[in-house]
Amino acid sequence: IASSSPGQPYGIVPGQGSPVSGGMSGVSHRSLFKSSFIQAQRQHQQSMPVFDQTETEIWRSETFLQVLAEFWLNQNSFSGGGDKLHTFSSGLQEHFMPTMNHVKMVRLLIKYLHQFANSTTSVVTSSYQQVVQSPLDQFKRSVIPHILQKKLYTFLRHAFERWPLDSCFRMVLETWLSYIQPWRYTDYRSRTAGRVQHSESDISKEVDSKWGYFVEDNLLFYTVLTSEFIPRIYRMDLTSPYSAYMVYRVSRILSLPNLPNLILQAEQKLFGGPGTQGDLGGSYLSNQSMLGAVVTPSQMVELEGQNFHYVSFFSDKMKYNMMKVIAQLTDALESARMKQSRELSVPK
Repeated sequence: IASSSPGQPYGIVPGQGSPVSGGMSGVSHRSLFKSSFIQAQRQHQQSMPVFDQTETEIWRSETFLQVLAEFWLNQNSFSGGGDKLHTFSSGLQEHFMPTMNHVKMVRLLIKYLHQFANSTTSVVTSSYQQVVQSPLDQFKRSVIPHILQKKLYTFLRHAFERWPLDSCFRMVLETWLSYIQPWRYTDYRSRTAGRVQHSESDISKEVDSKWGYFVEDNLLFYTVLTSEFIPRIYRMDLTSPYSAYMVYRVSRILSLPNLPNLILQAEQKLFGGPGTQGDLGGSYLSNQSMLGAVVTPSQMVELEGQNFHYVSFFSDKMKYNMMKVIAQLTDALESARMKQSRELSVPK
């Protein structure tokens, strides 16, 4: 609740109520609650151990994030079949479409949560390593998979299927790309100090293998959402700079050094197949006939439903779709060159 006078802290009104600690006589907190309730809460907090106070603060933070996720991300959900989307009022056959500002806020939330999750003090490098984690570190490690992941996947899946074919889709695309690049949000202070240098060096920076755990836990964000983006490319006018730039952004991120290796390793670990490949070189499409999905992992069932059939990111079908995109880009480039030639040949 805001202060009633400028220059005063929020929630403080001078000259009213009983004094509070800190030597500020005649100062009390404005609140919706009665003063007796506030005093009882304060006495309870003073008597609580530090550990219990930390858990209380974590619970409040978790509740706040759950509220944000519910309001911002949970307007649409999957049906039981796993391949259709519906709203809670499914009888109306309507779908909620977020505004641009809505999507911007979701992207901002993703960035903050990545930064928060990557600020853990204890680093686990092996499943056999015994590390005593604080409650706060445990919360940091669980906030994305337990609160954000499923609702965000549904949010993006719905946007990829139903967003209009206009340049505004760029914000949805950047929201997706922000989520699948957690390594960009590891050291905020150094990135802020050298923002220009980082933005240039990130183009060719190799993705560290330690992010393999994140890629595995979020495999559908890399594979299925890419497959959902490709049909949009078919309907785009790639002679438009806005459309061409969106294709460039996705291709640049998915071709980051070592990221295709991490995606392949995640598929092999989840579905079985040959041992981990060290370096795939220039061919990411030749070894995928050995990937046999016998049982769909539970995390994919949770996101897509029981009837979901996973198609490998490096399958022949994906290769065919990529070749169609390349052909479309080639045609668009040729059309742009012809248009430019005609414009230059017209006498002024």
